[in-house]
Amino acid sequence: MPTHASWQYATEITLGGSNYSVVLDTGSSDLWIGARQTPNLKLTNTTTVSANLSYSAGWASGYIDFAEFSFGSYQVSSQAFLNANKTYDLEALSGYDLDGFIGLSFDQQSLLDGKLLNEWGSETVLGRSVLSNLFSQNPFLPNYITILLGCTGDLEDTSDGIFTVSEIPKDWELIQNTTHIPRYPKDSAFWSLLLDGMHVNGVAWDGWKSSVQGTPAGKAVAVLDSGFTHPRLPQAAVHAIYSQFPGAFLNDGIWFVPCNSSASVTFSFADWEYPVHPLDLTTVAYAPFSDGKNYTYCVNTYQAAEDGEFNGELDLILGQAFLRNTYALFNFGDRDVNGTLVSDPYVQLLALSIADDILDDYAKSRAQALSQLPPLATIDAIKAELANHKSDLPSETSSDYASWPTSASASAGTPSSSGVSKDEKLSNALVDTDGSDAASQVLSKVDTFGPVVVGLLAGNVLIGLVLLVLGVCLCIRRGRTVGASPRGFNSAYVSVSKVDEDGTYRD
Repeated sequence: MPTHASWQYATEITLGGSNYSVVLDTGSSDLWIGARQTPNLKLTNTTTVSANLSYSAGWASGYIDFAEFSFGSYQVSSQAFLNANKTYDLEALSGYDLDGFIGLSFDQQSLLDGKLLNEWGSETVLGRSVLSNLFSQNPFLPNYITILLGCTGDLEDTSDGIFTVSEIPKDWELIQNTTHIPRYPKDSAFWSLLLDGMHVNGVAWDGWKSSVQGTPAGKAVAVLDSGFTHPRLPQAAVHAIYSQFPGAFLNDGIWFVPCNSSASVTFSFADWEYPVHPLDLTTVAYAPFSDGKNYTYCVNTYQAAEDGEFNGELDLILGQAFLRNTYALFNFGDRDVNGTLVSDPYVQLLALSIADDILDDYAKSRAQALSQLPPLATIDAIKAELANHKSDLPSETSSDYASWPTSASASAGTPSSSGVSKDEKLSNALVDTDGSDAASQVLSKVDTFGPVVVGLLAGNVLIGLVLLVLGVCLCIRRGRTVGASPRGFNSAYVSVSKVDEDGTYRD
């Protein structure tokens, strides 16, 4: 039973006088465009320095060029970017009107910066990332961004989120009072944090065995990645979660879960727990069974990483299915006039849900969604169907698209995943179960603040026959209001999935 559904969150930028939609990615650092077509823009400078951002399902290549960049009220007069003149197997981007990526991580793992440093010497700053340039030319503004990943509700397929630079929206100031969670390790190239633990149904799971040198016993290193759809955890941690779903069973690496069952899962950082909405723990699918009729079933959203997948750099990836449950502030730390880091980067997380409330919300939301779908398959029926097609089943639930350079001189890549089954009998699309109006009360006010608030564009890619969005992920349960799009940008869903890679985690 192929199971693949991915969401991405994007925003509009202006580069070289033209507007582009780019994926917001805290898991990479570079800006590139050209996914839909060869860019036609006004350049401020060109180079003969080539770069190739490689992905498991394709790649983008071209030259490093420069152009005026802007979004909101911010501008960079000459920003380095990959001017892609050739892409391969990136239809998931071009087919859904996305032009590329904007990386929101640290310069130390920027491919473009590394290339220009190698070509022009260690003193050059021309290859710095978008955020690095924005912060350096606005030294009196705080060096942070904030992200709220919007979710749809009421079976809608459009929603808004929030992305700000050096600004906290009104009504969200509470995040300033939350704990500072320092980047760990201190020299990490990722937005990685020290995970204290995970609780399932109120019971702490004590199986963390970090592969990152120096990590305290019983803890783990987790990367926050806004561009990675399905979190990847150690296999034992995934089993610890889904074995607690009543009636769930494991088959070839996939947990099949009764769609109406649930569990309480929280992740802890700096002694604070962050609950995950049950709708972010399972993914809804339907497929034709042997009797020719479509049936609905559910599988795990949090997936098992392969042994050695992350090369000792991290232990787990907490992607969108975790981040949708938080309002996140990413602080890059402060630097002196010489560019030396004088205060360490950190993250602040504001939980959007109360653990005691979300189970009731889950039951109502899931029931509403399932009422729009084919009949639920019984667990016995799923097992029988799997037995009939044992040889054709995949070993993983999905692929995730992400870009991860290991260093400034390395090619960009992504976390791995196994292929999806090609069995025509079971060919189907998963319907992503995410939806909420978490930011609805904020969006009506964001037009009033600066320096910049950019509307998020969120979307999903469904592989197979089904094209149906289930608006059931209520990250925050609030009355629906209709507000203006931030800063004059048109906010809408865009459909794309970030390209998955070859088995190593690279930022």
